[in-house]
Amino acid sequence: MNRMNSILLSVFITLSIMACRAQSQPSIMFSDECITAPLVACNQEFTVITRGATSNPTDPPFGCDVPAQRRGGGTVWFRFIAPAATVTITTANSPTPVEFTALAVYRAAGAPPCGALVQMGCSIGLEDGGPFLAALTLNGLSSGHEYVVEVASLVKQHEGYVRVGLYSPALPPPTGGCLFSNGTCEVLTLDQCMVSDGWYLGNGTTCADSPCQTRPANDACDGAQAITQLGVPIQTTNLCATDDIPVARLCPQAIPGNRTLWYSIVGDGSMMEATTCHFETGAETVIAVLCGPCNDLHCVEMENRPGPGCINENMSTVRWCSEVGRTYMLAVASFGSCSPGSITLTVRSVGSCGTPRLCCRADHNRDDAVTSTDFFDFLVDFFNAAADFNRDGVTNTQDYFDYLNHYQVGC
Repeated sequence: MNRMNSILLSVFITLSIMACRAQSQPSIMFSDECITAPLVACNQEFTVITRGATSNPTDPPFGCDVPAQRRGGGTVWFRFIAPAATVTITTANSPTPVEFTALAVYRAAGAPPCGALVQMGCSIGLEDGGPFLAALTLNGLSSGHEYVVEVASLVKQHEGYVRVGLYSPALPPPTGGCLFSNGTCEVLTLDQCMVSDGWYLGNGTTCADSPCQTRPANDACDGAQAITQLGVPIQTTNLCATDDIPVARLCPQAIPGNRTLWYSIVGDGSMMEATTCHFETGAETVIAVLCGPCNDLHCVEMENRPGPGCINENMSTVRWCSEVGRTYMLAVASFGSCSPGSITLTVRSVGSCGTPRLCCRADHNRDDAVTSTDFFDFLVDFFNAAADFNRDGVTNTQDYFDYLNHYQVGC
């Protein structure tokens, strides 16, 4: 990887705080006061940070917040020059935990940019049924005239990185490189990239600007990164990872994921925990714990929910009773079709446990014993077309014979 790609990858890791509602990597702008608001060009997305911004008591209240007329918290500002009579401003693509945003657009009746502000439009994210993220379309603007936009959060715990889209139909939509989880890239508009579950590199970029000229070393199961020290956080990003083994087919929870990274850990007989519950984790994650060879993995546990003490619902914690000397494979991915991003993973021992799960694919009902009940349960699933034992996406006679081979040898 050359120096430019290394720099790009560092930027992606640092700023990948996006979750399901985030599909591209925007620039970050910040202005705490109206008078210092930066000028922003239309037809782009960017991020403003409400967390840590102040609330000036002289800021105008949001007129559409009826009857409260709140000023909001963490108020930030930017300016734009209208290219035509119609402009749309939205915060709908903001990542979690951002919700309950507020937008207001003003023109300066006095000295620009902030003298005697007159509100031209307003939108708030409702707290009683949604939508939770503000968006508005303004008509009747004066082409070439400057307007000021105020962005705020109405609820403090939902302050954060607010994704702002500023668009005008008078301008052609910009394009940029769009990365897909199968490792391919196309030049698309932002909307096209989002609809296709891609990762937008930014306006004006091409696929040559991708930081993913090479794949992570642990992009596949057989290249899993060995974890040799418990309790030590591993910081990474799954932006450049691809989809290989369909992990959702391996586990009864069938939780889908994309852009999977692989790790291995040797059991020590304790209750083990793998978690992405760290402030640095930006991706919404799912973790699967598996055992067996990469070409014949057996699911131990799978989870996409946070564990005790984890305040972010998008992070994952999974626990399993480990067997001494048994190698476990950890598949860490973005949940569903959610965006890739920064991931911090920690594996640790959290105490003693009873009997480890049986690492045996013939244990069809997962009761940690191989008996005739497993065989009959498999037959029931087979005749219901729900016994894809060889994980090729269909249930057919080959699945029956493959399962029978495992069952006859006892595992």
